[in-house]
Amino acid sequence: MPKNGQGEEGQTGVAGAGGKVGKGKRTGLARRLFYSFLVLNGFLSSILGWSVSRWPESLRIFPGQPLPYPAAFPITVTASAGSQPRTGGQPQPERSDGEKRAARRPGSPTGGWHEIGQYRLEIRVGRWTVRTVDLEVVPPAQVIPGGEAIGVLLAPSGLIVSRHQPLIGIDGKERYPAREAGIEVGDVLLSVASRRVESPADVSLLVEAYGEQGKDLELELLREGRIVRTRIRPVAVRMPRPDGSERVVHLLGLLLQEPVAGVGTLSFVEPETGVFGALGHMVVGSSGNPLPMMAGRIVSAYITGVQPGWRGLPGEKIGIFDHERDLLGYIEKNTAFGIFGHLDPAAAALASFHQRQTAVPVALANEVHPGEAMMLTVLHGREVQAFRVEIEKVSRQTRPDDKGMVIRITDPRLLQEAGGIVQGMSGSPVIQEGKFAGVVTHVFVNDQTRGYGVLAEWMLAEAGLWKPGRREPPSVEREGAPLPLPAVRSSRGGR
Repeated sequence: MPKNGQGEEGQTGVAGAGGKVGKGKRTGLARRLFYSFLVLNGFLSSILGWSVSRWPESLRIFPGQPLPYPAAFPITVTASAGSQPRTGGQPQPERSDGEKRAARRPGSPTGGWHEIGQYRLEIRVGRWTVRTVDLEVVPPAQVIPGGEAIGVLLAPSGLIVSRHQPLIGIDGKERYPAREAGIEVGDVLLSVASRRVESPADVSLLVEAYGEQGKDLELELLREGRIVRTRIRPVAVRMPRPDGSERVVHLLGLLLQEPVAGVGTLSFVEPETGVFGALGHMVVGSSGNPLPMMAGRIVSAYITGVQPGWRGLPGEKIGIFDHERDLLGYIEKNTAFGIFGHLDPAAAALASFHQRQTAVPVALANEVHPGEAMMLTVLHGREVQAFRVEIEKVSRQTRPDDKGMVIRITDPRLLQEAGGIVQGMSGSPVIQEGKFAGVVTHVFVNDQTRGYGVLAEWMLAEAGLWKPGRREPPSVEREGAPLPLPAVRSSRGGR
């Protein structure tokens, strides 16, 4: 009995141990399966995230062009309500009565879109929408690339009111004489006391003379194309001298700026409408605020020399122009992506531009890629030259931005004469594979050979050339990131 009991106990003990081992194996297998699931889930999630993140919030394509961001694995992409979804990363929308739809050409393996219009895409994984994209099918555009040096005039005459300034009078009270007189930032000051003014010094002399007599000044202003007249009394304020004493001067509480913004580069001209774009960035005043362009003009500039840049100090072009004889066109819009307007077809200065009118296709943002390109700009006189550059990086932007690509100068001639990118090259067009890809906008302060550029797609959209059913002059905008222009000499005032 004891022996048998021991055997039974032994068998029971062995059986119990075997049950624990089996349970442990099942637990280990479950853990491995769980960890494998987590790894696989993370892997698939990363692929899904990478695939979806490439899709921007808005996208433009040309008719017949496939969507530029194929899916890593089947994703359903649908257009607006009523369309037929198709898996594989390309949509196959249907037509519906009363609503324009994009139609895929039968038998086309690319699944391109062929009707111009605006659509909304929903990128789905199964039943879940993971990204919504505004798709715009636009007609292919061609422009004449620029490269010409231009002078930018904020107004044909007078001085720009760029800021109000508070004044502390000799009585200790704070005053805003200009604001109280109804003067607005952006007004063009044409005359003071019936005398035309061309520089801030002209205004200072008249203000001091009338202020000492305690008389009001009559001002004539240009505001949005109409003449405005107002009266203002100069305020007496105390100003410190270098020796510590004080003197009394008279001021209006205005910051005035001469209407010559500087030298830049013409970027493109649309041959059918005469719409132009230039600079690739906004024109701003000394306070950093955007300057109004209601009476702005561009004129042909003659480059007399280039001051090369050094590390930490950008170089610049030096130019001269005649603001009447060298007229090219009229500025109608000042935006974060440049200045836009219409050329004057009667302008004599357009003669040299017409000699090289060769239009090139415009590249969409998704067509620009890292690689070799050419930049057009002027280093001497009015001669436009082509220089080799390298597009080092193209940002896949989810929304328009003025820093869409990084450009490096590789041409030995340009490096020797200018050291790289200098002020005044803003707006120089970049041509890649025969297409207008974008323009130069910034220079890296610590590396003159490199800089940023804005993509051509954003400039054409800002110019209004892709707006459905319209090619009107664009309206004035006052938003964006400011950048300076190099100074110029104008024959009008010897500046």
